[in-house]
Amino acid sequence: MIQGLLLAAGNSKRFGSQKLLTSLPNSQSIAMTSAMSLRSSVDRVAVIVNPDHQPIVNLFSAAEESLSVVPCGLSQYGIGHSIACGVSETSHAQGWVIALADMPFIKTTTFKAVVKALRGGAIIAVPVCGGKRGHPVGFSQKMYDELIQLKGDSGGKALLSRYGSDVVEVKCQDPGIFIDIDTPEDLQKYREEFAVDEL
Repeated sequence: MIQGLLLAAGNSKRFGSQKLLTSLPNSQSIAMTSAMSLRSSVDRVAVIVNPDHQPIVNLFSAAEESLSVVPCGLSQYGIGHSIACGVSETSHAQGWVIALADMPFIKTTTFKAVVKALRGGAIIAVPVCGGKRGHPVGFSQKMYDELIQLKGDSGGKALLSRYGSDVVEVKCQDPGIFIDIDTPEDLQKYREEFAVDEL
């Protein structure tokens, strides 16, 4: 089973309000759009949340059965803690696809390509567009011990460097793998540029 982990525990400080609840032109929130794109390719999705962010908890608690909520009290200390928490809670998985909730413009075909690489035996799989790596990143069960030890803000980037020879680059034509929403200006710019109609 390939498990999706959606990291949705951020504070949205630069946005000025909880950006993940902001609606896109498809009438879904940024967070739910990201979740559904991820869900299109994996067997299940666990959403890692800060338990103090009740509106986010409520959003996903009311969602379909294939989305589960994993509260992570340490998420405030960095993305590494969120990943470690999510992987620990889904230790039975054969692999994980880790996605960020504020990146709603990644194509479903990109998620599926990363999953295909994992199912094909990749230890780490990462999408590449124009020679540049982006998100989401896939990790096989072989990386479990490393993933549950992640801390702080480094996330999985350090693992890509440490295990460079094990990284499978999945080529795609998807600039959405680089685009996260940090400010209202970001949202305005990219919502006009990208269509979220593949869901």
